[in-house]
Amino acid sequence: RRKILSRRALEALKELDAEAAARWVEDAELEPEYALEVLNKAASSAKERRDLGTAGVFMARAAGFAYGEERGMLALEGSVLLEGSSVAESLRLAKLAVQELPGHLAAILLLAGKLVAQSRRVADAEPLLAPLPEAVQHGPEANKARLGFHVVCGDFRGALEVWEKVWGDG
Repeated sequence: RRKILSRRALEALKELDAEAAARWVEDAELEPEYALEVLNKAASSAKERRDLGTAGVFMARAAGFAYGEERGMLALEGSVLLEGSSVAESLRLAKLAVQELPGHLAAILLLAGKLVAQSRRVADAEPLLAPLPEAVQHGPEANKARLGFHVVCGDFRGALEVWEKVWGDG
């Protein structure tokens, strides 16, 4: 009975209020593809209203209905959207993104940044970067991230060392 009522509520709301409709997704026991459609529409609505936290929650829920690369990309976006409102959920989604998108530099750097910010230890980033190809490990994005890790930790000497090694004259 709950499933039937939830589906009716969702169907009645989906064109009028995507976010309200999304509240019924789990109780309606939708097929994954349809659940993803409803939750993505709700996330878009929340983003249009500039409510990034709510959009992130919808993306996190959507990730639960997706698989593989799609799941990883939803988790990555959800993690970014939730940075300002739910540190724990943002971290969980960043870990999920790295798990589902092995070798995806943006996901790895996002998770590494979160771990470093939490622990205040630059070394926490290195195990995530180590499996990457050498050229990527020492490419511009990774080097900018390393510089940022040192700054976040208040290690300005380390930041200067990275700067000199990468962008210095010698």
